[in-house]
Amino acid sequence: MKRLILLIFLLLAPTALAQLASGAVPEQVADEAVQAWLDKEPLNLFSLSNLPPEELCQELPTLLQSPAPPAGTRINIADRVELASDDDSLRRYSYPAALPGEQLEVVEVSLRQEGDGWVVERVGFRLDDIAPSIPGVLQQPVAAWGFIVLNLYLLYLLIRPSFFRRWLASGWQEIRNHRGTVIGTIIALYALFGLGVLSGASLPESCASAVSSYLDTALSELGATEAYGSGNIARAAVVTTYQNFVMGAVFTSFGPAVILGVPAYLFNGLRFYAVGIPFGFLQGVGPASLLFILILIIVELLAYILVTAGGGMLLVTIVKEGLQAYRKGLRKLIYMLPIAFLLLVIGAWYEAVVIILPSLFAGG
Repeated sequence: MKRLILLIFLLLAPTALAQLASGAVPEQVADEAVQAWLDKEPLNLFSLSNLPPEELCQELPTLLQSPAPPAGTRINIADRVELASDDDSLRRYSYPAALPGEQLEVVEVSLRQEGDGWVVERVGFRLDDIAPSIPGVLQQPVAAWGFIVLNLYLLYLLIRPSFFRRWLASGWQEIRNHRGTVIGTIIALYALFGLGVLSGASLPESCASAVSSYLDTALSELGATEAYGSGNIARAAVVTTYQNFVMGAVFTSFGPAVILGVPAYLFNGLRFYAVGIPFGFLQGVGPASLLFILILIIVELLAYILVTAGGGMLLVTIVKEGLQAYRKGLRKLIYMLPIAFLLLVIGAWYEAVVIILPSLFAGG
């Protein structure tokens, strides 16, 4: 169980974030941070998994925030280059690096000024070539207004006979035709989520800080923190919908489900277990907050479940009718996407309203 929990955290861990050094001279702090990062021993999963739970939890923040580079990585610290920054309290430096096999990379260090000194905010490989999870345009006012217009149009399509209503009806019919597959998927994935909750609840309290650190960093990197902190409900809703539908339902559920369904069950089984772990640390939650969480879990996770079940429909169709029925099964899977989209749009508005609205009233 410890190996599985550790592996899940490592698979989901964001890029390095750690205060590996501090001092008054930013260039010296950056050099020391790079050297300290380079000197770290690469992760030994099996030795860590044999640690007692308390010691393992103490190691998790370091593993989540600053994983060691691959063994044999070389960095030319003397060839430091200062990068442009619009923030006077932020300094960024880059260093050329070579991975094993002579693969060239660039290491970046970000420093934040605190008082009279500088501390390391990030050290790790440059991520410029990796597309951000949430496009910057979705953080703009035009995206929020566009999302409102889209939702009004969606409401119009739901009220009157339309292609969208036909898609929903077709999807509902497939759910009824494959009710056994759908019910089995619901039970299996919610059970894995519950197992994750129980696993989180059984871990030492020291793990709560590691989990909190991971969630805060992940949400910040996604852009969710910025969106929800803006106080703009529509902006938060569009960001949440994009992340949950495009990245969650389409790329990581529908994509694997196309491959005869099985990969979607494996990936979402792991995801549901991992998502459940932080909920195991919830203590002293009031009835209102607990109700909010339960509704959100039911609505948003159900969208992923239905797409996963669509992969099960695809597999069942092929098993019964042969490979020539692949297109027929794929159509059943595709019909799950409109239902998932509707659920996630509802969930996004609900989440944004419940989180932002109280803070707006409190601020007023």
